[in-house]
Amino acid sequence: MKKQYEIQRGNFGEIVGIEGCLDYELLAQAHRILDASVIAEDLPAAYVDVDKKHRGSALNYDLYDIDVSRGKVRVALYQQRETTCTKWGNSPTKNYFLLTAGRGKTPPTLDWLDDARKRRVVRLARHSVQAGEIIEVLTRRDQPTAAVAA
Repeated sequence: MKKQYEIQRGNFGEIVGIEGCLDYELLAQAHRILDASVIAEDLPAAYVDVDKKHRGSALNYDLYDIDVSRGKVRVALYQQRETTCTKWGNSPTKNYFLLTAGRGKTPPTLDWLDDARKRRVVRLARHSVQAGEIIEVLTRRDQPTAAVAA
């Protein structure tokens, strides 16, 4: 049976803590997967390039879910938020992706989510309590329906 980890979420659904374990270790593992993807140049590095008049752009990543197997993070769901700041205001662009940990020196596998799955992430992140729930829904294959005998 898989160990259940209860997630503490922020105002926007991002993970801010994990109950029932050494949360910093699981969060650090998820961030190492992200760092490996940045080093492999699959993703750009996070940055802030804003002047004193608040014009410019910024890119950051927020962790939304993790799938833990045998005490290790195997899959992490991230939000990539790129914000352009102008004198008229900020324009954030949000994208979601799954990162599957590579084995050995293999870089993580990157899977961008389409618009339909993005909407599911936003809705599920508000109500999900256990680690891995959102990833399970996103990666679930459609179950074949049994034919009903007439």
